[in-house]
Order: sequence, then structure tokens, then C-alpha cells
Amino acid sequence: MGLLGWMQRILPRKSKHNGTQHYKWTKAEIATFKLQLQQVVKWTAKLMDRSPMAGFDALRQTNPLIQAQPIFNYEAQPVAYNAAFDNQLVEKLLALAMIKRATRRNVDLKELGDYGRVLLIQTLNHPAVAGSTYFDEKGLPPVDTWFYIVKNYPQHGIIQPQVLFAFVPAIFIPSVLAAMEADVHHRYAWLRDVDHVLERALVQAK
Repeated sequence: MGLLGWMQRILPRKSKHNGTQHYKWTKAEIATFKLQLQQVVKWTAKLMDRSPMAGFDALRQTNPLIQAQPIFNYEAQPVAYNAAFDNQLVEKLLALAMIKRATRRNVDLKELGDYGRVLLIQTLNHPAVAGSTYFDEKGLPPVDTWFYIVKNYPQHGIIQPQVLFAFVPAIFIPSVLAAMEADVHHRYAWLRDVDHVLERALVQAK
């Protein structure tokens, strides 16, 4: 499957929300979200098993090339970008990162809490969270944890232009919680705190 095909698959249609500021998920979107969440749970587990002592760096194995140049500078602290940052770049990076992931779906999402949590991130051009090395210079988590994007998603009572969904392995949840407390832009939220409809659908879906 080519890059265009991947992008068409992972990027849902424009947000549909009602007056209560809740996103209205379709069955097709939930199915795609579930599949890509299962894939990223398996993928991150594989990376951490491969490099058990690498810490956060285990989740930074993918470094897509755009115009023959690696996008991420993994030597920088925090991790930096070698390209102009915008929402289109985030979409392209997600599509490229997902190409390597297996298509099998043998993760029971009823046990998701044992594996980790789903984090929502506003993909605004904000600076890094002070003191956190889990997030890069634009406040995004490692690219190998990304798995879904929604445009015009209601978060914190405001329609956000673009929200990225990422999986946080259980071992790294304390580090993310510390960064969330330090984040003055309030760009992060846990799925279980903001979208109970989707969370219930994930554990009920077959």
C-alpha cells in the first residue's frame, strides 16, 4: 500500500460534533481506531523488548525521510525537527510511521489498562514541556507511539484544529503525568477522561 493509501486509511473525515461538544464517531472510524490502536500496542511492545534498557529512546526507532533527509534529530535534547513543523507534517509522519506496523489485531482492548493509556495531544506549534524528555521540541510524544488523527476535535471545551492520538506504555505513564502537570498550554488529555463514548466502544467492539 502506497503512502497515499495509508493516509486515506488513517485520516478520518472532518470532525462531526454536536452542540454538546462531543465528537460523533462512526462505526467505520471506531473500527479503524481500534485496529490502529492494537497495532501500536504491539509495535511499542516489540520495540521495548528489542531495546529494554533504552528508556524513551526505544520508542524513537522510526525516522522517516522527507526529501532524503531524516525528519527527526534524535541527538538533540529535546528531540528536534529537521523540517518546518505544521499539521500537514504530522499527518505525513504518522502515515510513514505506520507502514512498518503489523496488520494483525490480537490485542484485547478490554485489558488496555494493563498495557498503557491513550493520550490526546493538540498538534499546535508550542514549545517543549520544560524538563520532559519524553516529548519533543514541539510537545509531541515519540513518533512510534502515534496512531490516529482527528481534525476539529472538541477538547477542553474548545474545537481543536487537529488532535493526535498516541499510546503511552504503562511504564512511561508517570513521566507523562509529570509533563502534563508542567504543561502551561493544557495541550494533553487522557482518552478515558474526555471521550467515554469512544472508550466504551473500544472495549465492546469485536
